[in-house]
Formats: sequence, structure tokens, C-alpha cells
Amino acid sequence: MLTDVGAFDLKDVVVLTEYENNKRQVDSLTDIPQERSKRERAMRIASAIGSIEGVPVSDETEQLYQKWVNGEMTENQLISELNMKHRK
Repeated sequence: MLTDVGAFDLKDVVVLTEYENNKRQVDSLTDIPQERSKRERAMRIASAIGSIEGVPVSDETEQLYQKWVNGEMTENQLISELNMKHRK
């Protein structure tokens, strides 16, 4: 935790705080097998729905899903990445 923020401006503190919060969320995701199972099921359902609708999941999106399933990113990070991808 930061004890002396004199060398940082407010933006740096916010970024560091968000980083620490995201890291805690990701760390907690990797520790619970049931959560991983839920994420895997959600990924399969999302992929199936896309296929049924005629919009198969791209390789890039599949990689993002897999990072989420593995606990390498939070759900909010996944959503943000997917939103950025589809704004291109």
C-alpha cells in the first residue's frame, strides 16, 4: 500500500488503486475451481449462442474468453476489451 504519495499525482494513485483492485479480483478468480467452471460454462454458452445467431466467435474473442476463464483478467476487463474490439 502507498504510504507516501508525494511523488505521485492523483491520476497515478487512481491507476495504482485500480491495478491493485484488479489484481485482487484476478487472484481470487484463480483460487476457486467452481468459479473457473462457471466461467467455462458461460464461455461455451456465449459461443453457442453466437453460432446459433450466425455470428461465430472470432479467434481473437476466443482468446479473450480463455484469458477470462483462466483468471488472467476480470469480467470487467473482458467486457472492456470486447467493447474496444467491436468499436474498431
